Amino acid sequence: MRKKPNPQNPDRKRAYKLFREVSFDNARRLFSIMAQRNARDHEAWLMQGLCLQKLGQLDKARACMERAFSLNPRSAKILNAFGFDWLEKGWIDRAIKTLMQALKRKEDYSSAHDHLIKALLQPAATSRPLTHVTQPCAIHQIQLNCIVSLRSRWNKATSSMRHKQRPKRP
Repeated sequence: MRKKPNPQNPDRKRAYKLFREVSFDNARRLFSIMAQRNARDHEAWLMQGLCLQKLGQLDKARACMERAFSLNPRSAKILNAFGFDWLEKGWIDRAIKTLMQALKRKEDYSSAHDHLIKALLQPAATSRPLTHVTQPCAIHQIQLNCIVSLRSRWNKATSSMRHKQRPKRP
């Protein structure tokens, strides 16, 4: 039987408090202890991964997040963390796809919306049409219009900058 994490656990509360206070190394230690006590605690694995991500240890963070995902593959929070990880690594297409999956599981997940908008505004994403975003999903029409408008402005701005940077022929 699956042992569920106890949200009232004082260590868990302390670890979340340290995370909010940007004491990521100390929070990571507590989440690591929780994961050792209960190897099926997907939340402890995820939070340990997020702490490692904030500390710049992306490969170790990814391993923790993969463990969390193997324990709870339906978690929007874990998918959002993966999407952000892809975004940080510059893998924009994977980030967009993963963040869309997170939003399908939890439509009102503001962090996933924010990361998706950030991904869609990346230069690598601006050269592609928004066909993968227009499918029925959790993105609200207002946000989609905002993204399209911002991408349009971005394309115009970068286009005019490229024209200004070209040397004039003598």
